[in-house]
Amino acid sequence: MILDRQILEQEIDKLFQLWIDNPGAGGQLLITYKGETLFEKCYGYANIETQTPITPESVFHLASISKPFTGMACMILHERGLINVFDDVRKYIPDLIAFDEPLTIKQMLNHVSGLKDHYSLFHIQGRGSEDLVQQHEMRKLLAGQGLNFKPNDEFMYSNANYVFAATIIERVTGMTLHQFLRKEIFEPLGMEKTLVRDDPRVIIPNRVNSYSDNGYAYKNAILNLCMYGSTGVQSTCRDLVKFFKQFSEPTLITRKTMEEIMFDIPVRSDGKKGN
Repeated sequence: MILDRQILEQEIDKLFQLWIDNPGAGGQLLITYKGETLFEKCYGYANIETQTPITPESVFHLASISKPFTGMACMILHERGLINVFDDVRKYIPDLIAFDEPLTIKQMLNHVSGLKDHYSLFHIQGRGSEDLVQQHEMRKLLAGQGLNFKPNDEFMYSNANYVFAATIIERVTGMTLHQFLRKEIFEPLGMEKTLVRDDPRVIIPNRVNSYSDNGYAYKNAILNLCMYGSTGVQSTCRDLVKFFKQFSEPTLITRKTMEEIMFDIPVRSDGKKGN
């Protein structure tokens, strides 16, 4: 591939000129093509107060980018016969189900389950993102809930899908989600900087601080939500490249499993595909 790296850097720097002129909360950018790194650069600060710059070693909270890891874990277990993603979830978490409709793991992974989003329920309780909330609390909150609609009738993004998926993974393996992902994904792929933050007290080397920006000034954003499955993974761009290569060149599972589960677009009850 013929590419002028200097021109590429100049054009990308134009997009990030604000971060170059006025460093604030920053980020990493890594571009690869067919396994070759075309561009890598960091912008802004990992800690604004100490003016610690972002580096390739800086570890970010991935938020919902955590979901593909939970999905991959489910596919690994499906391929090994420890779960079947087409099973009703009652087979694995009967104590957390308060509705009569059959619901499969696959429907949860596709966000066509009808499960209420736990963040919405959390906010109804009058609690916010700065409150300390851990996984067992969210499971307890979700356990008493009905569905918003019959599974497969609609698409609705709900983090609860992946909280339940993480619970299933933990129950069938006898391991925490962090332990399972580390053993079956992070270590095999050489993702040395990646982990699941399931305890707010854990020390994460090179962790990037969280901030909010009201358009005029940054403020510290206290990240006390210690749920996982739907969120919780901490990583770097360099580690993520290793994981996302799995979607084109899978080694953790077979391509057949990936096509049957991940690449299979759900057909809703009204006959429409996807969203």
